[in-house]
Formats: sequence, C-alpha cells, structure tokens
Amino acid sequence: MNKSLILIIEHDESRIRDISDALGDYTIFVVSTGKEALTMYEKNHLKIRLVLLQLVLPDMSGMALLRQLKQICISPEIIVLSVHKSIQLVVNVMREGAVDYLLIPLNLGKLFASVERAMSRLDCSKAMYFFPAAIDKALPVFEEMRFQKNQIEKSTCMNTIMDILSTSGCQIPIESTLFWGQFFQKVDKLFSALPMPTVLVVDN
Repeated sequence: MNKSLILIIEHDESRIRDISDALGDYTIFVVSTGKEALTMYEKNHLKIRLVLLQLVLPDMSGMALLRQLKQICISPEIIVLSVHKSIQLVVNVMREGAVDYLLIPLNLGKLFASVERAMSRLDCSKAMYFFPAAIDKALPVFEEMRFQKNQIEKSTCMNTIMDILSTSGCQIPIESTLFWGQFFQKVDKLFSALPMPTVLVVDN
C-alpha cells in the first residue's frame, strides 16, 4: 500500500466506496463533515498529501472549508468534487487554492488521473530542495516549475469547463475559429486573476 495519505471529505457512502476502490493503493482517511475534517486536518496536516473535498457538506460550505484548510497549511493539494456545472465556480475554487474540479457523478478514471498528477507535482516539489548557497541556480528552475504548474492546472480545469459546456445543451459552432478564439480569450482572462502557484517543499 502507498504511504501517501489522502483525506476524503465526503458524506455519500456509495461514493466513498467508489473512491476508496479507485484509490486502493493509497492510505485513506475518510470524514463526512466539515468539523471532522478540520479536526483531522489540524492533527495530521503534515502527513496528509492530498485532500478530496466534496463541495456540499451537511454542516458547512465546502468553499468555506477549503479556505480554512488552506489557512491551517497550504502545502497539500486539494481536489474539489461537485455536482455544480458552473464555469465561474470552477474558477472560484481554483482561486481559493484547489488544483482540480471534478464533476459528480465521478468519472473514476479521471479521478485517479487527477490524483496521480497531484502526487507527481508534490514529488517534484519535494525533490526540488536546494541549499541556500545554490539558490541563484535554483531560481530559474523554480520559475519554470511555476509556469508548468500553472499551465497544467489551467489545462486540467479546461477539461472540466468543456465537460460542463458539452452537457449543458450549448450549441457550439465547432467550425468557428472566431468563436473559439473569443471563448478562450474570456477563459484566459478569468484565469489571469488566479494567484501564481508557489513551489513548496514538504519534508515528511
């Protein structure tokens, strides 16, 4: 079993079983409320590498919980799970620090791929440890990682945005270069408001 610890914040038992089966190689903690999540996270935030957060919880807003988790410790990656097909909501959760937004009902293949990407980013960040004397040489590499991470997150988020559009009945003129140019301009403008990702080194 993989020692990487994932915290699942979800109240639907059937969905918990599906997620647990899909991520069977990882060590998993499961909580069903925001209060339980905060208690678990405060005690184990140095060990938890990834959080799967259901946006609708029985005792508090998932968005509010996302902010509180980031206030405790910003290093673990957070993937948001939601039934809401809202492009603006996708952008909002990314602005609050989430790295992906997956629609419910979950595509378990996409979930596993998203978790693997998040773990790879964390492994890469951990490997990028430099002594102070080498910081000048390290800066260009950090900047490149920051750029690549930003592009990956934008691309990942675009997948969800396209899923929302495809299931909303929106008639998209596929052949229209002008339409797509304007569409991606508007989406890119939304993403420009996001903070640039920061590379963090977490040594467990």
